[in-house]
Amino acid sequence: MPNRWVGYSIKNTNPNSVVYHKGSYITGNTSNTITYVVYASTDRGPQYQFNAGDTYEIHRILTQLDQNGRGKGDQVIGNPPINSTSGTRLWTHEALEPCYSWDNVHMPSNHVYGYASGNPTEIANRDYFNLGAGFPANTTPAAVSSTYTAARNGVRYFRPYTYPHPLASQP
Repeated sequence: MPNRWVGYSIKNTNPNSVVYHKGSYITGNTSNTITYVVYASTDRGPQYQFNAGDTYEIHRILTQLDQNGRGKGDQVIGNPPINSTSGTRLWTHEALEPCYSWDNVHMPSNHVYGYASGNPTEIANRDYFNLGAGFPANTTPAAVSSTYTAARNGVRYFRPYTYPHPLASQP
């Protein structure tokens, strides 16, 4: 079925490959070909590739490690990386902490900017919200403050941000 695996991940499982256990996400497929994203730099080792005879696994991915819209999670330590909470190579249980964009207006064109993603696991209105423009100056939209409640020692508080911050050094 064409494009059945789009948005899934593919991992090289040939222990003799230089990219053994590396993976990427799938952008297209036919009955006998899979197209995937290739990270062009070599700063993370050899470029991802498959050679004749390489084996692979396909997995459904829900979220990526450290993707936009994800926050606090279990600490990862060591090499190979280990989840310090579980003591295994398990997922880090990152909390959903969506990104919000509002009043980001390019003044010459009046174009409103926001978040966007070509990543299949970053989903609008879950991982990021584009609230548009037209909010009163120096205010936080209710959608943001209801998600991120400010608290000190468990007590909610609201007050204006002091600029420059009192702890910042003056030039």
